[in-house]
Amino acid sequence: MNIDIEVIAASGGLLKAVKLQVASGSTVESAIIQSGLLPQTYLDLADLSGRVGIYGKLVLVSQILKSNDRVEIYSPLIADPKAVRRARARVLAR
Repeated sequence: MNIDIEVIAASGGLLKAVKLQVASGSTVESAIIQSGLLPQTYLDLADLSGRVGIYGKLVLVSQILKSNDRVEIYSPLIADPKAVRRARARVLAR
């Protein structure tokens, strides 16, 4: 039996989405591979630890998918959000 899912990745300011049918019992990792989005995002499957989620909740790539799940591949952060907020607060405090 197949289930419908979607894999989404943000790369270079663009959002890329692929709808797929995968076998029941498939993992996040297998869905990402089937989506073909990794080469387009310049990410490596080994680098995805802590950068993959389902509907905004971080999951392991070994997570089993359910019907209508949306797998999200998160881009690496360019700057630490806390450091950016501190710098902005220092500027505003002047």
